[in-house]
Amino acid sequence: MKKILFILFILISVCQLKAQLLSVSPINPVTDDSVCIIYDAREGNRGIVNFNGQVYIHCGLITTQSSNGNDWKNVATKWAMDDTLARMHRIDSNRYWIGFSIRNFFKVLPTQKVLKLAMLFRNINGSIVGRSSSNNDIFYDINLLTPGNYVSHTLSSEGLNIKGSNGDLTLKQYTSDIVKVSFTPTGVLSTDTSILLNTTSTSPFASVVENTNYLVLKTNSGSTLKIQKNPLRISYLDENASPKFSERTGIYYQFGKWGVSFDVTGSEAFYGTGSRAIDLNLRGKSFSTYNQANYGYSFGAQTLNINIPFVVSSNLYGVFFNNFSAGVFNIANTDSTILQYSCDTLPLSYFIMGGNSIESIVTKYTSLTGKQPLPPRWALGYIQSKYGYQNETEAKSIVSQLQNANFPLDALVLDLYWFGSASKMGNLDWDKTKWSNPTKMMSDFKQTGVKTILITEPYFTTQSATYANANTANYFAKNGSNQSYVMNDFWAGSASLLDIYKPSAQNWMWQFYKARIDEGVEGWWSDLGEPEKHPDDMLHVNGKARLVHNLYSFYWAELLKRKYDSIYPSKRLFNLIRSGFAGSQRYGAIPWSGDIQRSWDGLKAQVPLMLNSGMSGLAYMHSDAGGFTGGGQNEELYVRWLQFAAFSPIMRAHGEGVPTEPIFYSSNAQNIVRTFINLRYSLLPYTYTLAYENSRYGKPLARAMSYYEPQNKLCNSLSDQYYWGENILVAPVLQAGISSRSIYLPAGEWYDYFNKTWVDGAQTITRNCSLNDIPVYIRGGSIIPTQNPKSSTDFMNTDTLSFTYYYSEKLASFAGLTIGKTRVYDDNGYDSKPAMGLIDIGSTGNSSVTNKLDITLNTDSGNAYFSKPKKLIEIKVVRIYKQFKNVALKNVSGQKLSNLKRVYSLTDYLSTDSSFYYDANAILMVHFNWNPKAALLLSINDDTTSSPTGFETIPDFAIENLYPNPATDKVSIDLNMIQKSDCKIEIYDLQGNKIQSCEYALNIGFQTIELQLPSQIYTGIYLVKISTNNTSYLKKILVE
Repeated sequence: MKKILFILFILISVCQLKAQLLSVSPINPVTDDSVCIIYDAREGNRGIVNFNGQVYIHCGLITTQSSNGNDWKNVATKWAMDDTLARMHRIDSNRYWIGFSIRNFFKVLPTQKVLKLAMLFRNINGSIVGRSSSNNDIFYDINLLTPGNYVSHTLSSEGLNIKGSNGDLTLKQYTSDIVKVSFTPTGVLSTDTSILLNTTSTSPFASVVENTNYLVLKTNSGSTLKIQKNPLRISYLDENASPKFSERTGIYYQFGKWGVSFDVTGSEAFYGTGSRAIDLNLRGKSFSTYNQANYGYSFGAQTLNINIPFVVSSNLYGVFFNNFSAGVFNIANTDSTILQYSCDTLPLSYFIMGGNSIESIVTKYTSLTGKQPLPPRWALGYIQSKYGYQNETEAKSIVSQLQNANFPLDALVLDLYWFGSASKMGNLDWDKTKWSNPTKMMSDFKQTGVKTILITEPYFTTQSATYANANTANYFAKNGSNQSYVMNDFWAGSASLLDIYKPSAQNWMWQFYKARIDEGVEGWWSDLGEPEKHPDDMLHVNGKARLVHNLYSFYWAELLKRKYDSIYPSKRLFNLIRSGFAGSQRYGAIPWSGDIQRSWDGLKAQVPLMLNSGMSGLAYMHSDAGGFTGGGQNEELYVRWLQFAAFSPIMRAHGEGVPTEPIFYSSNAQNIVRTFINLRYSLLPYTYTLAYENSRYGKPLARAMSYYEPQNKLCNSLSDQYYWGENILVAPVLQAGISSRSIYLPAGEWYDYFNKTWVDGAQTITRNCSLNDIPVYIRGGSIIPTQNPKSSTDFMNTDTLSFTYYYSEKLASFAGLTIGKTRVYDDNGYDSKPAMGLIDIGSTGNSSVTNKLDITLNTDSGNAYFSKPKKLIEIKVVRIYKQFKNVALKNVSGQKLSNLKRVYSLTDYLSTDSSFYYDANAILMVHFNWNPKAALLLSINDDTTSSPTGFETIPDFAIENLYPNPATDKVSIDLNMIQKSDCKIEIYDLQGNKIQSCEYALNIGFQTIELQLPSQIYTGIYLVKISTNNTSYLKKILVE
């Protein structure tokens, strides 16, 4: 008892400094220990906070015999009564303690292996209960074998090895300030799990300093690892000595399983971990990391097809848990102050990485596990899919109808009907009774810019044409009798699973891929690869199913990438794949979010799922646009989903049971969807550059609001809006029937793309939302590259390129963000090692202060990619400070090359390739030819001393439009009045007879005049003369 009271005294002293749900001493108890537990009612669910009566503990054990994580054994206390054994002792108004010997209190048998203490706290009748913050039972791990206390250490070029009382703690420095921490208990063999890594190169630490209580380890970037000696615990501090994170228990081993826990601080938020249909901020959640299919899921599904054991903190550090076996994240769920990761079987190590932004952390993670190769450019166009097109005639008809309705289209996806039916899964060749000439069909498609994508699955039904040969060759996973494992309850029919880990099975499977590629297939859809059905007693060449389960699609993706690199080295792989693991991105995996429910909750789930996947290295996560299954045809939902998909990494409509093609919706819906598909194509230079930046730096294409503001608590919880790249903010409509929604705009100034208005940032606004659009905002100061949309990306190139500069003087800076300049990447769109070019454009000067604006254009001019002598460049400046009188082209030294001619109508502007013009919305439009081999400066100013020779007198006005033409009873005339002037409009017949005359006094600016035609005017052609004192124009009009 004296020992427990002494421990209690120490615990109370510590707990004064740090509020936590449970405080247990010793921190890492074993079954034969006596423990003291302090419960703080202010934490967790606060069920008995400020309660004045007697508080009781209700407790039991979780053992290796428990059927699940909530299956209590050895319950030692009674419920809803005055159990004297369970009485807690009050410390103050909200803290209570109890002490006991674990073995004696729970009557633990010598053969029992105890994993956790399980407990609740209650009043006498159980009507009020203290639980975890997620309102679940409270657990505390015991019997954890940790490194123990410090014994000695050795520093070498390989890293720092610390000998502890229970084994070796090893720290190694990888590139980019990444440190690996591993623990090898005495008597436990180390296992190589480096398969997940793209690099294994290490570098020596800068230094290590030892004092009485700590080892202080310096990385090459200046960050610090502070290692407490007794017990061994690691804390990480950045280069400014600010603490980032600290271990709670460190790595531990427990009856064949592994884990690690860290402290969680303040309002710290967490992101990443792969695809989950839950809120963006993962704090307070607990979920497994075992890949699984979830048919018809919606918002709330915590574990899906791709799990990544990597977490990013708003405190600007990331942790990658280097283990591919089944695991569990507990992110401040049981205890709001602890993040825990535990996993099966294999030794666990972790990599810690810090940075000054979330972007820098994600870049380091993708350096460690590999960068995504650049996909073919066509992958960023519109892809049409369905379950499924059943024959060649239907496929041709769909492509023709979409093209005739003017929908851009880059690929058509063929589901399982291409090889017959589900019962023939594994055939891997065309069903020629339905697809008579697929090679010609695909060739014809490609001539119009449409690529063909085929589905493949790793399951082979016993009825498939390939089953017998594959079975004889031992290509399938085995049962305990070393026979092919046949799953008689598989949904497509009795089937076996390809042993993807076996090289001979890979080579056999590849021959079918190669045959189809040579026929003209451009991309692949790798389905069911979690694997969807994977019994625990199934055996693979490299281990039991549960052990290697998470690696299945990882190996599958690696197979395709390796073979493409070897056999088709100039061709980029497109692999639409449903599952994967850490590092899959380096093999070109294009993941989608699985079989999502066709519902508003299904749509709602896609935004945080996409964003957390992006921060896990999976930059191309997207969804079946329109929803895959369940629910009937819902036009509003379809439109809203396609609008969102236009700003997703991949835009692919897919589903079953209802039409997935826009042509089968109302004309209004078609017009809206067409507008958004065209907008996606217009933004192709912007999006393709995002893809390049991902391949180079690991940046996701879609970025959470917290990506640039990790310390902003509001951003941490925003799961319904995001950045598309750096400079476009998207707030999709995720609810039925709403006419407005709230949007948080970060600091700075924002341009509403559809409403054409400017809004100040650093506030939450409400914006109206008709079905025609969604809120899309452009960051003030940004420069957005665009192109005119075409019917396919095959017909788009950057010989003509447009930049829109959203001029603003209210700029805000965030870590990892550049404003006022942009980069455009370009290549041929398909070569895996292409000649490539980068165009940089940026603005200098503040027009309201310097009375000028300079815009620079530059390239990596030595690059042979820019061998063409010229590009047609257009630059638009939105809301320029004033109508400047002069626009000149200069070299980077400021030497003038030429002045551009000002024109006064859009017609005149479009009829030249070198001029400038101000439109009705005060947008400055400039276009000119440019040789990319020479940097260029576009100078916009009021210098009129060097106007071009022969520059005409400024006209009083210009005609923008005359409509309708033909006309019946009236005609509208749009005028751009450059000078204030009296204007006369006269109508003459072809014999010169004046039919009508009107006069108007017009001010400067854009004016529309509605002219009522004479009631007795005859059908025929007439001349409309519009004149002022200095300017006169004639236009023809047909009257019907």
